[in-house]
Amino acid sequence: MKKFLTGLLFAALITGCTKQSDVTSTTPSQQIVLKNPNISVVNVSARQTGAKQVTFKFSTEYEKDIASIELLNGADETLFCRVDIKYTDANSAQLKSYTFIDDAPKGAVSHYMIKYTTVTGAWYCSGIYKVVMQ
Repeated sequence: MKKFLTGLLFAALITGCTKQSDVTSTTPSQQIVLKNPNISVVNVSARQTGAKQVTFKFSTEYEKDIASIELLNGADETLFCRVDIKYTDANSAQLKSYTFIDDAPKGAVSHYMIKYTTVTGAWYCSGIYKVVMQ
């Protein structure tokens, strides 16, 4: 019974931030990270820029029916919460650059994902990016 309740609590915590079924494995190449009919995310860079700060940058080649783009962060690969969100209001066929600053990275190795939400409410996540904090 105790294991069941612990598992139930853990499941509730995970779904509070993001569904793991939509999380892909760690992306080894940081060129094209997410590409589908709604969005193409390219040129991701994530690095520590201060004692306790991470700068996360990427570009989109196109955006179609996107309502928002978020940066998610977690201390491990199981629970991610929002760092920041940027709302979009138009389709784009041109390269757009995004920069997110995380002033509270989690853990010695901070894990990041890009999440986008469409105007219909569907959402998707990129692979996981790790930043080793010094």
